[in-house]
Amino acid sequence: MVNGEAAATEPFCALAPAQRRRMLELGPRWNDDIVGHRKAVIDCYTPILAAAPKAARVERDLAYGPHPRHVLDVFEPAGARADAMAGALRDAVLFVHGGAFVRGSKSVNGEIYDNVCHWFARQGCVAVNVEYRLADDAPWPGGAQDVARALAWVGEHAGRWGIDPARIFLIGHSAGGAHAASCLFDPALAGAASQEDVAGLVLSIVAHFNSGEEWLGREILAFMATVPRGAPANRPRA
Repeated sequence: MVNGEAAATEPFCALAPAQRRRMLELGPRWNDDIVGHRKAVIDCYTPILAAAPKAARVERDLAYGPHPRHVLDVFEPAGARADAMAGALRDAVLFVHGGAFVRGSKSVNGEIYDNVCHWFARQGCVAVNVEYRLADDAPWPGGAQDVARALAWVGEHAGRWGIDPARIFLIGHSAGGAHAASCLFDPALAGAASQEDVAGLVLSIVAHFNSGEEWLGREILAFMATVPRGAPANRPRA
């Protein structure tokens, strides 16, 4: 692990020098072997993420719809239950994983993708890791409809975790980013969810979260802080 200052500002600084060089080499030729290069990222970051601090509490595989993949995990920060009972509200982050539309899951190996939610929970947010149907089982616009359904479920159950319904942020990675953006902006999906249903949308990468590389997470938190508090939010429709 590198020093905290460098890790906070530079990509790949949580990695050993040889691994960092490897990641920098992969960038320009990522599309040459997406599956192999994805495995290289997972192999580099998994041991680091396994040793990282975790959320205080995780509830897994909560159903938000009828399909077996209509499940999500909720990552709670320390003190979330007590704060909810006292009426204090927290920001929520919904994370939607990638996978080229045809593969992937909300937890690759217990560390990858979970790391995003562990990091946000450690910053005091309630973080939600969303599973959705893949394209072979639910062609377009199935994935985007699932994200809208998950948004609706979180809005309906916000009180359980002390979530501020006007402070729900949506983060999508790769295919998950396409689904997240589509459910909010695609005219063909009008009525599934609206832009007023979320406080903000972020399209992001994932491996750096909770690895000691703080730069990306801090940028997203800074964006979240620019969104005014107290504005009413319309809840998503199922």
